[in-house]
Amino acid sequence: CGYSGSVVVAAPVSLRPPSGASPTRQVARTTAPAATATPAAASPAPTGGAGGFSVQLAAPGSDAEARTTATALKRRYSGALDGYTPGVRAATVGDRTVYRVRVGGLSREAAKSLCDKLKADGGSCFIANN
Repeated sequence: CGYSGSVVVAAPVSLRPPSGASPTRQVARTTAPAATATPAAASPAPTGGAGGFSVQLAAPGSDAEARTTATALKRRYSGALDGYTPGVRAATVGDRTVYRVRVGGLSREAAKSLCDKLKADGGSCFIANN
């Protein structure tokens, strides 16, 4: 039941607008080459800021489903997301790969505030360390 392969993970995506810029509502797309991770090692969430926390919105079982979910969540919760764009990060959990849909690079306070807004708008989420 051992796993001897490698997992391909997407490159980090910037989730915050540049310093001094107003937030954008466009969906970020990555074109950077993929990195690899060893089995059982969770990859950090996409980061765009200096914070060490993420708000996790979903964890589908496939990359395609995660990207579709991220797009749907961005559209559904655009007001609560306030310009943040959810990113997808592959992680090995036990002997399977999950695809975490997260907004990363947040301070603990910013993550709590974002998660509270999402919940108030009918969403579900939790705060995770990057």
